[in-house]
Amino acid sequence: MLAGELKLGVAIAAGRLGADPRLVAAAFFLMLAMTVVTGGSRSVAWTGAASGILALLAVVVPVTLVSLVLTNLPVAPLSYGVFARDLATLEASNGLKSLSDPALLPIVLPSGPAPLTKPYFDLFTAQSSLAMTLLVLAIAAGLAAHPLIAQRSSTAASVLTVRRAMTWSAFIAAIILLTLPSIAVFARYIVMTALPGQTLDQVPAWLDTFAASGWSTYDTQSARLSIPGIGFGRDSVILMLPMVAGLPEAFVDLALVGLLAATLTAASAQVHALATTLGEDVLLAWRDEGSAEKLRLVLLRTLSLTVAGLGCWMALAVRADPFALYLWGLAILGPSLLAPIVMSVWWKRINAWGALLSVVTGFGLTGATLLLDLSGGLGAAGAGTGLAVAALSLPIAAAVAVVVSLLTPAPEKRMLDVVRDMRVPGGETLLERELRLQRANRKRPV
Repeated sequence: MLAGELKLGVAIAAGRLGADPRLVAAAFFLMLAMTVVTGGSRSVAWTGAASGILALLAVVVPVTLVSLVLTNLPVAPLSYGVFARDLATLEASNGLKSLSDPALLPIVLPSGPAPLTKPYFDLFTAQSSLAMTLLVLAIAAGLAAHPLIAQRSSTAASVLTVRRAMTWSAFIAAIILLTLPSIAVFARYIVMTALPGQTLDQVPAWLDTFAASGWSTYDTQSARLSIPGIGFGRDSVILMLPMVAGLPEAFVDLALVGLLAATLTAASAQVHALATTLGEDVLLAWRDEGSAEKLRLVLLRTLSLTVAGLGCWMALAVRADPFALYLWGLAILGPSLLAPIVMSVWWKRINAWGALLSVVTGFGLTGATLLLDLSGGLGAAGAGTGLAVAALSLPIAAAVAVVVSLLTPAPEKRMLDVVRDMRVPGGETLLERELRLQRANRKRPV
């Protein structure tokens, strides 16, 4: 997931600015080092909040202005329905038809420029309803089980504060997710209204700019432009909307800065999660609680630098679709971690053996499928097969956790008390309690 995020950021910055991808990757590494290594979790949280506000503005502001111009309504997710029929008529007149044989398994659309092939509102013509359901389940399970959620939640002072923070996070995510489809609809409507029938002498400047950046292609042999002869990159729609709508250049720069801020925020959180997981849960898991704190900080900062450097190197070296890389990460997270996380809170009988074998089962099934995909053993549907296996592996991992826990000894009362304390809304989080006890021990007279 870290490699996919950085790879997408490098591609967007290099394409828009015309810079060397290696220079962009080096700049990303320096930003990650300054954010994660010098400040740790506090720096990641504070810079993430600022960058998140910038990314939200970059998504919402341009599409709101376009919505006002086209529909006189300032709420983009509620406005584009007024010309849905006009868009369908434009798509039909340009030869876009529903696909007759949707894919049975989830598919990942290519990242390079591709022509528009189907009507926008025909949701299940590229892949079946079963494939879409498996894709949504795999993504939702991976996001719910992501270690970043547990790390961010542990920084709050109480369980009630955690729930409020997660509620705000869900609200902001909902705004973004509801706004993104309107960006695609507005961009498609403007393109289908303005481009078909234009001669090569009338090609707009933004289309040439996109073609030079590798985000678009068009047929230079035909006398006039047509929708089947124009291709657009999947990851460039947010940058494309303010350009096709004729907004000032400042809004294009706002979209670019917002995308780069979102990339760095996500990458810094991934680096911090990987470094702390490797350091605290693997290398320092058996350390003495009274060991030197400076040694721990040096190790964690070294791991952060290493992970950031490895991610930037993979962003340049790995030849893969960044979106597919991100989906593979989510596909592994869901079956591996979601069942033990949910059961550890809501089922008192689960124990360490059940959780461990559930993690091994989910990771093994999904990881083996993705390795087959990388080796070419699954053909063209490899990435989709991996996502389908991820969605189907989750109930298998949950069943393994239940069976193994019932066949092995029950957890100790001390562990049940910890779980009970975690569910008290007004109580302290475990981190806050640990810090309070440490402060009390330091004040205790010798």
